[in-house]
Amino acid sequence: MVAVEFVVADTGEPDAALAASVAKACIAEGVIVVTCGTYGNVIRFLPPLTTIRMTPQLRTAQAGSRSRTRDGGGGDAGVFRRGRD
Repeated sequence: MVAVEFVVADTGEPDAALAASVAKACIAEGVIVVTCGTYGNVIRFLPPLTTIRMTPQLRTAQAGSRSRTRDGGGGDAGVFRRGRD
C-alpha cells in the first residue's frame, strides 16, 4: 500500500482539508485515490496492478498540494510523510 499523510507543518495536526483538495486534484488528473485515516487526512493510492512505480502519482499529489497553497487555500502546503506497510 502507498499512502500519504497530510499534516499542518507548524503543529503536526491532521489536515483533512488539504487531503481532500489533493485527492480532488489527483482524481481530476486520472489518478485513483481515496481519503482515509482516523482524521481523513490520509490519501491512499489505488494504482492499476500493472503499475510498478508510484513516482507519477506522487508527483500529481505534490502538484495538487502546491496549487492549493498558491490559490489561497490557506496555510502551509502541509507535510508529506511516507508511510510504511
